[in-house]
Amino acid sequence: MPGKSGYEICRLIREQYSLLQLPILMLTVRDSQEDILKAFEVGANDYLAKPFNKREMLARVRTLLTLKRTMTEVLSSEMRFLQAQIRPHFLYNTLNTIMGFCRKDPEKARELLDQLSCYLRGKFKFGEMDKFILLKEELELVKAYLHIEKARFGDRLQVVSSFPAGANYWIPPLILQPLVENAVRHGIYPRKEGGTIVIKAEDLADALVISIKDDGVGMSKTKIEEILNTQKEIDGIGLRNVNQRLKSHYGQGLSISSEEGRGTTVMVRIPKNRERGS
Repeated sequence: MPGKSGYEICRLIREQYSLLQLPILMLTVRDSQEDILKAFEVGANDYLAKPFNKREMLARVRTLLTLKRTMTEVLSSEMRFLQAQIRPHFLYNTLNTIMGFCRKDPEKARELLDQLSCYLRGKFKFGEMDKFILLKEELELVKAYLHIEKARFGDRLQVVSSFPAGANYWIPPLILQPLVENAVRHGIYPRKEGGTIVIKAEDLADALVISIKDDGVGMSKTKIEEILNTQKEIDGIGLRNVNQRLKSHYGQGLSISSEEGRGTTVMVRIPKNRERGS
């Protein structure tokens, strides 16, 4: 592009594509440590100074493409696992709750069956991690899940939500529902008296910011690190998968703040210029 340096072009590309979506190998005559660091700072995946060996360049390109393919396969596998991770006890408890309403409140039982059907359809509808959906579609899944849990736990679970009118934003699938489920299962339910979950979206100038806040048991900074980074933390696979997918699409993951005994807040930031991950 006339009038722009390679660094500027690289920075512009990174405003639209993440490191995983479009790997960049920067070729330049500059080879000082300062130049190399600057290349990585603006978003280059790799760096090769001229003159270079053609075979080395091709090898580096193949490595970047292999890395992209491997990471995509890993995230896809975890996405499929996340879809299949409908815990049996959740289904059993839900069906028992519905059976309990069948005699005393048939209309409530029918309503819960509709919500369970909506929840199951939503879990398996979004089959590909690179296919974006409307925020309102994800919210339907969240509402179905919370409707079922409120029927089971009554006043122990309170929900407050606030979203921009229309909610016509494109987001990766299964981004919010796992966060809400985590807040319910690990934040609210361990408290005997229950608690409240607040789900809110703010339409800022440059991004849509969604927060899921609970006043549950909270967790330590060490626990947060384990959930996001430790492969052995099975209970945290939902959070970890969401975090990794957000990083692959937008270059930034979840923001989590928590205090033991006070609750947890998880925030998702969707940049306006990359809603569809384009």
